[in-house]
Amino acid sequence: MVWMYVVISLAAVVVAKANQEIVALQSPRIAIVGAGAGGAAAAFYLQNSSNQSFDIVVYESADRIGGRVETFDDGEGHPIELGASLFVPANKNLIDAARFFDLSLMKHGSDKHATNESDNIKADSFGIWNGKSFLYKRPRSESYIGSIARLLYRYGFDIVRFQRQRQRAIESFLDLYNQPFHDLTDAAYAAGLTDYTMSNGTALFESFGIGSKFIQELGLAATRGNYLQNIDEIQGLAAMVSLSTDNAYSVKGGNWQIFDKMLKNASAALLLNTSVIAVQPGADPKDPWIVRSSDGVRAFDQVVIATPFHSSNISVHSSSGDLVKVQPVYYLHMHVTIVSASSRLDPEYFNLKPDTYVPESIVNCDSDTNAADLPFHTISLVQTRCVTSSSCQYIYKIFSLRKLKPDFYSEIFPSGTEIYWDYSKEWDSFPRLDPTTHFQSFVLDSNGLWYLNGMEQFISTMETSTLAARNVANLIIQKFL
Repeated sequence: MVWMYVVISLAAVVVAKANQEIVALQSPRIAIVGAGAGGAAAAFYLQNSSNQSFDIVVYESADRIGGRVETFDDGEGHPIELGASLFVPANKNLIDAARFFDLSLMKHGSDKHATNESDNIKADSFGIWNGKSFLYKRPRSESYIGSIARLLYRYGFDIVRFQRQRQRAIESFLDLYNQPFHDLTDAAYAAGLTDYTMSNGTALFESFGIGSKFIQELGLAATRGNYLQNIDEIQGLAAMVSLSTDNAYSVKGGNWQIFDKMLKNASAALLLNTSVIAVQPGADPKDPWIVRSSDGVRAFDQVVIATPFHSSNISVHSSSGDLVKVQPVYYLHMHVTIVSASSRLDPEYFNLKPDTYVPESIVNCDSDTNAADLPFHTISLVQTRCVTSSSCQYIYKIFSLRKLKPDFYSEIFPSGTEIYWDYSKEWDSFPRLDPTTHFQSFVLDSNGLWYLNGMEQFISTMETSTLAARNVANLIIQKFL
C-alpha cells in the first residue's frame, strides 16, 4: 500500500506544479475604464511595447469609442469633426499610429472647397473679429512668403520671438517621450515645462518681450479658437500650444479611426454601453482589484481609469480601502453646431461691404463682451458641396459657450438663405487650463491603480492623451517583466 501513497503524492506534486505553470502563463488582466483616445492608446501600447501579452477589458459607458474624438456624418458620407479636429507633425504618437495603420492623412481643412465652386478662391482663409471689424485677415491664395511678410508687417519681430520660444518649448516637451515617469509634476519640473504653466499666457508672452498687439490679436484668437479661454486666464503652455497648429493634419474619414484601430489591434474586449460603478480592492491577493459594472463583477491585476473623474461617478477605493480622490479639473460646457446653408456668411453682419467675401474661419476676439456671453467663439466653413458652380451648399461649424439664439442664422446669413439642416451637440469638451505647477500623479495606488486624465491639467490634446497612455502602459509593463 505504501507504493500507492507514493504514487498519489507524486501525482499531487505534478498537478500542483502544472497549476503553478498555468498561473504563471496566464496573461495579466487589465481593466481600462474609458474607450477615448487615452483608453484606446493604453490598450494599444500595452500589447505592442514588449513581449508581454495582456488580457484587456475596456469599459465604455457610451455606444461608441473615441470619447471627445467624435465625427459627425450627415448620412451622405461627409464626415465632420465635432471634437478633437487636428494634430501636427510634432505629435509623433498620432503620426506614427496613422502610418502604422495605413490611414490617409490630409491637410486640415483641405476638404472645405468644391472644385466646381465659382468663387472658391476669393474669400480670405482666416479672420480675427473684434465684434466691430476684422483686426487681421489672411488671404487663402497668399503664398507662404506673403503670409510671413503680412505677419511681420503687423506684428513685427514678435513673430520671430514667439517662434524661438515655441521651439524651446517643443524641445522641452519632447523630453517627456524618453522615459516613463510616475509623477507628472516631477517630470514637468525636470523638463522645465512648469516655467510655462506657472503663469497665464499674457504674462508668459510679456516675459518673452512680446507686445500687446500680438497677444491680444493672434494670442487671444488662438486660445479662444482652441480652448474657448482668454489668453490672460489660460496657462502659458496651453497658450503656446494654441498658436502651434500650423501644418496640421486630420485623418480622412475621421480621427476616431486611429483609436478604433488601436483597440482592435490590442485584441481588447470592448464593452460598450457599460457603466463602471465601482473599483475596489479584492479580498483575495490573487485578485487585487474588483471592477463592478452594469455588466457584472470582474477581477483584475491592474486598473487604468481613462475617463475624467468629475463626470464618471465611479466609486474608487484604494488597496487600503480608502476613498480615492483626485485633483479637480473643471471642464467648459460648450456647444458645437453644424449648419448647412445655401449662402456664405452675410458680410453686413461683420460690417463689410455687401459684395465682400467673409473670411472662411473667424475667431471672435471681442474683449468688451464676457466670453460666456459671446454669440459665437468661432465660425468655420468646413465643407462646400456644389451641384453646379452657382448652386452650392455651405457647411459651417460654430463653437460657442451658450446655445445659439433662435434668430442667429437669420443674422449671420443673407436674407433669403435656405437652411438645409443643422445639428448641435453640447458637452464638456475642454478643461479649464488654469496656471499651476502641480499636476495629478498617474499613480492612484502603487498596487496597480492608474489615472490618465490628470494630464489634462497640463495640456489637453489627442497627442497628450496618447502620451499619458503610453507612459502608464510602460509603467505597467515594468511590473510584469
